[in-house]
Formats: sequence, structure tokens, C-alpha cells
Amino acid sequence: MGPMGAADTPGPGVGTGPGGQPESGHFAGRGNPTGGPGGPAGPTPGHGVGPNPGPAGGVGQGPYVGSGHPPGTGPGHAPAPTTVPSAQPQSRGCAIIGVIAAVLVVIVLVGGVIWFVVSRDVLESGDFESAPECSIGETEALDELVPGHELEVEEPIGGAQDTFGSGHQCRWATPGGEGQAVPATATLVTVAAPDPGGVDTAADNLRSSAGPEHETLDGLGDEAFTWVRSGTFASGCAGVRVSNLYVETCHSAAADYDATRSIEPEQAVEGAVRLAEDVVAALPD
Repeated sequence: MGPMGAADTPGPGVGTGPGGQPESGHFAGRGNPTGGPGGPAGPTPGHGVGPNPGPAGGVGQGPYVGSGHPPGTGPGHAPAPTTVPSAQPQSRGCAIIGVIAAVLVVIVLVGGVIWFVVSRDVLESGDFESAPECSIGETEALDELVPGHELEVEEPIGGAQDTFGSGHQCRWATPGGEGQAVPATATLVTVAAPDPGGVDTAADNLRSSAGPEHETLDGLGDEAFTWVRSGTFASGCAGVRVSNLYVETCHSAAADYDATRSIEPEQAVEGAVRLAEDVVAALPD
């Protein structure tokens, strides 16, 4: 709506005349009806042409009839009222909101840069430059879980080109053929994630290995999970993160010498946790 007194017609720049156009002034387009102030009585009125009236001040025939002023502006006539179109409404509220939004975007961007720089410095403090070798898994727990164990697999995993890091994978098993012990196996994986971001990468390694079906294990490392790998012989596993190092142990064993069935999954998990505890305890300070 325009200023008070203007007609309420739609559209920006509302005027006071029909269709939103300014209405003409009351005297607009009319000559001075008196031809200007009268002169003294004299002969027949002159017919001057141009801005100067005839000598008697009579009605002239030029473009400014009988007066030296444009039509409607001579003495005795009020100036034509000027009608100003109402100003286009401005939404100051929207403008203010826009400014605030722009400022918030800048603040968020600056905050993100600061967070990245600070986080990068913090994440570069991983404790492990390399992962321990398979020998760290040869503990009392391994002796009990896999009697007479033999190291069957000792291989490097990952490398400088792998974002998850690099380390070792190991597998021990009871000797083949007839033996004194029930067949059993144990595995160990150690992976040191590279900096920057090694701690987060090790945490991702833990979660991706455990999968969605896992249980939280308290009191071991910085964080730890347990889970079961199903199969003909179920394996129980424990995964532990210590700083930027990921440690995974798994255990499986037969329930009897004939190896026709495996131990219960809960027993396998308990064995994996015992081995993981020994490995974490043997890590360098």
C-alpha cells in the first residue's frame, strides 16, 4: 500500500490516477484565462508572438498566449499540484535476514577451517609408526588356546598406497595329523594407520571389521568390540583400537578330537578376548 492519500492499486510504484499513472494537475495544459495582468486602456489589443505580450497586454497568438509564462503558471494561478508516485515497498526484514544469513555462512566457513587445522594437529599424534609383528601374539593365552601351535601364516598386509594402513596377519594352528590336542586355530591382525588422521582411520578399521552385529567390550584399549563369524566352525573375534593401531584376534576350536563340531560361539569369543588382552599388554609404551 502506498503512502496515505494515494489510491490503492496493485503493482509497484502505485500512482494516484487510473491504471497507476499520476493524475494531471488541476490547471495542467491550460493557458492563463486572463492573458496576464491587464494593461491600461488603449487601442485594439496587440497580437504579439513570443514570450513578451503585446503592448496592451492583450491576448497574443504565440505558443504562450497573452503571457510571458508557460500555460498554467502565470500570475493568479496556483501551480499545478505535483503527484509523486508512491515508492515501491521495500522489505527491510528480508534484507536484514539476507545479511544475517551471509554473515552466518562466513562464520561457519571460518569455523570449519579452524576446526580442520586444529583437528589435523591433534590427529597427527598417533602412537604407532608401524604395527607389531606376529611374535607379539605368542603369549600364554595362545599356548592354552592352541596347544602345540605352529605358525602357518605370516604375511604383510597393506602398504603406503593403502589408506587403511599397513601391518601383519598371522595364523597359528595345532599340528596336523593325530595329536594330543583338540584341533584349534588362532589368528592375529595388526594394522597401524598413517597420520594425519590415523586415530580415525583405526576406528574405521575396527568398525568395518566388526560389522553391524557386534558387542562393545569395555576396559580394553581405547575402544573394543567382539563378534562371531559363522560357518562350519564358528570363530569368535575381538577387535581393539589403541591410538592409531588396530588389533584383531580370532579363535576357533573343535569340541572333540574327531572335529565333528565346534565349540560354542561364546567360548570362541572368550578365547579371542584372552589373546587380545595379552597382545595389548605386550604393546610398547
